[in-house]
Amino acid sequence: QLAQPAVVDNFVTSALQEDHLSLGTSAALKLGRALENLRRILAIEYLLAAQAFDFLAPQRFGQGTAAAWGILRERVPAYDTDRWLAPDIASAAAILGERKSLARLAASIGDLQ
Repeated sequence: QLAQPAVVDNFVTSALQEDHLSLGTSAALKLGRALENLRRILAIEYLLAAQAFDFLAPQRFGQGTAAAWGILRERVPAYDTDRWLAPDIASAAAILGERKSLARLAASIGDLQ
């Protein structure tokens, strides 16, 4: 439903007389919901990548990768036993939405050339 064009959600308001509807609001609301879903998907990928890095602990990673891993591990411990994932997904999603965390990550890698 979020992927369909907003015009499909059109409805009759005046018996097809002067039914000129702005679909901007509904389209913006759909976009907001889609972006929130995307943030959750990226949070899950972030958790998976961090866990993979934990398995490869003896290896060295780039500065940005190490910083991203460290930021996540400050709030979400590695998985060594089964546990409910919803709080971890919420924590990872929060990190992705925080300018402070993104600024820390950007500072760790320096200016891009």
